[in-house]
This record gives sequence, C-alpha cells and structure tokens, in this order.
Amino acid sequence: MVGLQVDHIVPVAHGGGCEEDNLRILCGDCNLREGVKSFGLEKMRRGESCG
Repeated sequence: MVGLQVDHIVPVAHGGGCEEDNLRILCGDCNLREGVKSFGLEKMRRGESCG
C-alpha cells in the first residue's frame, strides 16, 4: 500500500492557501521530491520547510 498525502501546489510558505484548487494528492515520495524542489534538501531534512 502506498501512503498518500495532500500536497499544496503553491506551498503555504510561498503564499499558497488551502483552497481545493491549490491541493492535490501525491504519494509520500513525490511529495518529498516537491518539497526538496521548493525548499532544498537541507531544510526538508530538518523539517524547516515553512519559514
């Protein structure tokens, strides 16, 4: 079974909201990959994506 997560298309830290049109379902690996693209690997490792 694959763990699915809700992802913000435009991250909240970049001004995105929680409206339905800014949300999508991704597997955990894909969501992590998007976070690394947005915030960088070191911040994602430390859990500092929002700030």
